[in-house]
This record gives sequence, structure tokens and C-alpha cells, in this order.
Amino acid sequence: MVKSAIANNNVTVAISGLESGDTAATSFSDSNGKYVYANPASKANGSTTYKIESGLNLGTSVLASGSNIYTVNPITNTGVVNAAKTINATFKKAVTPVVDANKLVTVYLLIDTPAQLKQYIDDLSKVSKVNFNRVIFLFIKPTMTNYVSGSLANTGIMGYFNDGDGQGVAAFKQLQQAVALSKAKNIQTFISVGGWNYSCNYDVYGSNCGDAATVANGIHYDWFPDPADASQAATAKISYDNVIKLTNDLGMQGIDLDYEEFWHADQYAVTWQPGLTADWSTAIAQSILSAGGPTYANLMKYGTGAAVPANSTSIPAEMPKTVDKVAAIMHALEDNANSSSLLFATAAPPVGGTPITGFVYGDPSLEAVNTYGGLWWLGNLKGLWYNLTDKDQAAVNRFDSLGLMTYDLCSDNPGKCAPYLNAPLDLASQVRIYMSNYTNWLKNASPSAASLTVSQNGQVLFLPAKLNVKPKIQFGFEVNQPAYPQNVNGQLQLTNALVDTITTQQKNSDGVIIWQMYSKQNTAGNGTTVKYTVSKSCQTFLANDSRYDCGANFPASAN
Repeated sequence: MVKSAIANNNVTVAISGLESGDTAATSFSDSNGKYVYANPASKANGSTTYKIESGLNLGTSVLASGSNIYTVNPITNTGVVNAAKTINATFKKAVTPVVDANKLVTVYLLIDTPAQLKQYIDDLSKVSKVNFNRVIFLFIKPTMTNYVSGSLANTGIMGYFNDGDGQGVAAFKQLQQAVALSKAKNIQTFISVGGWNYSCNYDVYGSNCGDAATVANGIHYDWFPDPADASQAATAKISYDNVIKLTNDLGMQGIDLDYEEFWHADQYAVTWQPGLTADWSTAIAQSILSAGGPTYANLMKYGTGAAVPANSTSIPAEMPKTVDKVAAIMHALEDNANSSSLLFATAAPPVGGTPITGFVYGDPSLEAVNTYGGLWWLGNLKGLWYNLTDKDQAAVNRFDSLGLMTYDLCSDNPGKCAPYLNAPLDLASQVRIYMSNYTNWLKNASPSAASLTVSQNGQVLFLPAKLNVKPKIQFGFEVNQPAYPQNVNGQLQLTNALVDTITTQQKNSDGVIIWQMYSKQNTAGNGTTVKYTVSKSCQTFLANDSRYDCGANFPASAN
């Protein structure tokens, strides 16, 4: 063997300041690209010495990853190695502001590409104050088993359903930058998991999900793994742990659970027997009373029957398996020690606040629905959030807000579109009715326990519980042309006048969710604009909060 004539010097990289559980990766390069370096990862606080050729102009980058944000990350150094040297990578944890909010103007931000995120960062950099106080970045996929801290690869957001273009690390840093800038301007930052495409099992629901996924169209589908299903439990644990880890890695304040699994509710629907015999369901009522009364568990045990036939629209039904699944997902997120400081929000179906355990034949009027509850006939998630609360109110109370998706409503088919029999179908009326349902059943100032009685002649009277949950209740606006129904004449387009009417109507509510930041104006339908909608919402809910400017030119690049 011949000893190498190349002179080397010791270069020591001293890492310090990392919080417990965080690690750092060191990468080297030289200006001439002379060598390919082994780049050590997962280093804790401490010093490591490397042999580097003397005379090289060495670039060093130390990138921290984990659940904390640092004021400078990565820490870089460049210099010629003429002698032994020490590179000090001293990390300092950033102070993360917690933005509080009593009223909410929430704006969803769909980011399928880095260019869309850059648009938001550029617009945000142009103003000192904004006209909203929560942004929700969309969407990450629920089945997230391959997340690696510091990269968006395999998360589903910004085009990284898998590895994407291989620039997942750069995309992560860009999103992290957007989060930090948002928080500096008093905006709460959330990541949304789910959404329609990431709530749809195409193998089960087929074209009801949408077009088939192909490489050409870039469509991807995913769905929520069920922690309550033994065959999915391991995947679910890894996935939801990673959702929390990604949220913390990015420095976000919360998680938006956008669960829209119509397919699951339909597939596992079971008959609600009192919907067939209404207030003459005497034997069922007696069984419930004998078991201790009308708890959620007893209603499901004694009131449900056989599976509903596929594609049925005429049999009243329940979705206990779906309620159990969502409750298990909520606990997987809420009970994780690393989510203790996180907020939770949801995009809730407008029909989700009504009990579907009525001892009735249908939904004849608003007064009847708000007294006796109603029925579910499949095809949506009616009653989901009421039943979740009836089953596990503590889990629902961990949420900060329930945002009602009071959009993509319709007016062309009264049997399908009406909130109850002969209900008005205009947009303002439907928003009012659905907000009334949620307030009546889930945010009632005078809560009452469920009541079930049977008269001497066997007639049943069931009054579902009226509850008072902690989460804020928001209504929803959609700025762009509605995606539903396909019949344009049945679409309910949001206009400036409707923005004015509905914000005035709902001024005493907890706020609004707005879809979405860079929606295009539907000029053919006299549609409103993002800027008008956000500004008017700000005037309604944030006008007295000096942290915000309702006249801000934001988003500057939207119409």
C-alpha cells in the first residue's frame, strides 16, 4: 500500500442547541465538485470530526429537523480548508407566536404546485396587516406512512403524492417559510388532511369519486385508514402520528380534519328501524328504555337493523361504523402527546348537525326537524357531527371550530336539495337553515338530555338531546363557480349581494370559512371575488381587532 500524498485537515462540526428529540443532517460540497461526500444524518448535539483535503473551498450545511423551528435553519458555512477548523452550528429555537381568535375569518389555500404557494408568499410580503386570521393549507393525504421530516415527499400536498419532482425538501422549506410569515402577521396556520379526493376509495365508489386516476391527468385518490379496524390499525397509527409530526415540523398551529367519506357511510349503512314505523316503534322504544335509556349506544344497539342494500335511497339508515371510525381518528390525533398544543378544526357537512335518529317518517318542517330530529337516506354525511357528539362529546370539545361547508348546494331538485320538505332553496335561506340546525342541536344555550317516552296506547315520543359543544361554528362561502350540481341552472353562485346578505344574517355567529384564496371569479354567473368576500367577512368579524386591516389589498394577485 502507498500512503496518499494528499494532505488532509481536521474539520469539526460542533452541533448545539437542538431541542430534545430533534436531529441534524450535515452535508458537504466543494466549489469544484471534486468529491461526492458522505452526508451524515440524524446527528444530535455534539461534535464530529471529518478529514477534508487541504486547500478545498468547502461548503457546509447543517439542517435541523424534528418538532421545533429554529431562527436559522440550515446553518451554513463556506471557506477554504487551510488548517484544522471547527464549524459551530449553534441552533436557537424560534419563539412561536400563538395567535388567538374569538371570531374567525378562515381562508383555504389550495397549493398543488410551488408556484401557487409562492403567489401567497409574495402577496403576504406586500402588506403589513391582512384581512383574515386563519389560513388552511390544502391537502395532505391521510395514508401517510412514508413521511420523512424536512421533506414534503409522500405527503400528498404540492404535488408530492409520492416523490413528485424530487424537490420535496425545497418544497418543505418553502411551506415552512409561508407558515412563519403567516404567523408573523397574526394568522393562524393549519394543515388540512383529507378533502374529497383524499376521502374517496375509488375501488369502492368508482366514478362517484370523479375521473379515474392516471399519470396524464395527475389525479390521486386516498382515504382515511381506520384505527378501529384491526387490519388497518398499524397503518392508521403510523399515518396519524406522521400527520402530527408534519404539522409540528412545519410550525403550524393546528390540523383541519376534512373527512368526506360518503363511500364509507354508504357501504356500511344499516337500517334505522324507527324510520320505518315512526312513533309506533313501541317494542324498540321499550328495549331502549329497559337498557337504561336513549344513549347513543342504546339507540344504535336496539334501533338499527340489517345492512342497507347498495344504492338504496328509500330506506332510512344509520352510519354507526363511520361514526366509530371518525371518533377513532379523532382520538388518534387528539391523544397523541405531540398534539397537546395543537388546535383542531373540521370542514363539516352542512347536514351533519341534525340527529338522524328520529322516530319519524321524514323531515316535514324546520320546526319538526329541530324538535324531533330527522332521517338519513344515504349519499351524504347527514348527522355525522351530531352522532359523534352524542357518542363522545369530549372528543368533539377538543376541536376549536366546526366550519360548515354551506356551498355546492343546489336548487334544481327539491327532493334532493331542500334541507326539509318544501324548504326555500335560495342560498341565503339554506345557509340560515343549516346554521340553525347546528346551533339548535350542538350549540344550544339551554341543553337538554334525550327523552324517550311511551304512552299507554304504545305511541312513542323521542326528543334527541340538545347539546352545547365548545367548538366555534362557522358558515361557509365558495367564491368560484360551484362544482355541484352539474346543471348550471341549479347552482347557487355566490355574488356580492349574497355576501352582504349572508354576512349580515350571520354577524352573530363565530365566523366564516372561505373557499379558496385564489379562486377565479365566475363572471358569467355575476360571481363575487375573493377580495370582496374576504374584505366583507373581515368587516363583519374582525373590524375591531387592530391586528388586522379589512381594507388590505389582499390577496393582491387575485380578482
